[in-house]
Amino acid sequence: MTNKKLMKLIYASLFAALVYVGTMFISVTLPFGYFNFGDMFILVSAWLIGGPYAIAAAAIGSALADITLGFAAYAPATLVIKALVCVIAWKACKLLAKKPAPLGYAVAAAIAEAFMVLGYYIFEGFMYGFVAALASVPGNLLQATAAVVSSVLVITLLKSSGLFERASSRLK
Repeated sequence: MTNKKLMKLIYASLFAALVYVGTMFISVTLPFGYFNFGDMFILVSAWLIGGPYAIAAAAIGSALADITLGFAAYAPATLVIKALVCVIAWKACKLLAKKPAPLGYAVAAAIAEAFMVLGYYIFEGFMYGFVAALASVPGNLLQATAAVVSSVLVITLLKSSGLFERASSRLK
C-alpha cells in the first residue's frame, strides 16, 4: 500500500467516525424527525478526500449510525443515499471549481443535499406512501440547510487557515 493510499484510508476512517459521531451525538430531535451534523462531515470529506474513500466514509458512517439509533430499516437506503450525496458534492464541486470558493461549495452542497431530501422522500414514499412521506420533508430540508451552512463555514475556515491545503497535499 502506498503512502497516499494509506493516508486516504486514514482520512476515510476518521471521516467515517466523524459522520457517525455527528449523526449520533450532534443532533437535534424534532417532532417530524431530527437533524444532525453527519452530513456536514460527509460534504467536507467529499471536498477534502473525494472519490471512493470519501464515498465509503459517508456510506459506512451514516448507515452504522442508523443501525445504532434503531433505524435499521433505513440503513440500506441511507448507505446508498449518503454515498450518492458524497458523489454529487464531490463532482459538483469539481465542476464549480472556477467559482469563488464559498459560492462553489455552497452550490455543490445545496445540490447534494437536495438529492438527500429527494432520496429519502422516494424511499419513504415506497415504505409509507408518497403522501405520508411528505411529513419528513420539512425535517430533511432543515437538515439539508444545516449541512449546507455548516459545511461551507467549516471548509472556508479550513481553507483560510491553510489546513485544507496541507491535508489535501498529503492525499494527492
